[in-house]
Amino acid sequence: SGGFNWFLIIAVVVIAGPVTEEIIFRGFMFTTLIKTRLGFIGPAVITSACWTFLHYQYTWHILGVLFGFGLALAYVVWRTGSLWPGIVGHAANNLASALILAVR
Repeated sequence: SGGFNWFLIIAVVVIAGPVTEEIIFRGFMFTTLIKTRLGFIGPAVITSACWTFLHYQYTWHILGVLFGFGLALAYVVWRTGSLWPGIVGHAANNLASALILAVR
């Protein structure tokens, strides 16, 4: 049914996906790499590239946008010192994308 499908989309795409991905890429990977001599740019590029590769099913154009979004998420996490703004931003992006697809 439509209601149950929306529940699954929200649960997986808007909540579980962003929480899991942000913990892995910006939580573990970024915060570990930022302690090295790579500074901010190296870890931001590495984690954004890995995160973008996870979404390989999209077109090159979308992958470029995702890479830029990954850099923005890394910056937000770095500047705030917290994963929460990254999780909220990621979840909001996924919610907006799901709503756009729903009205098509």
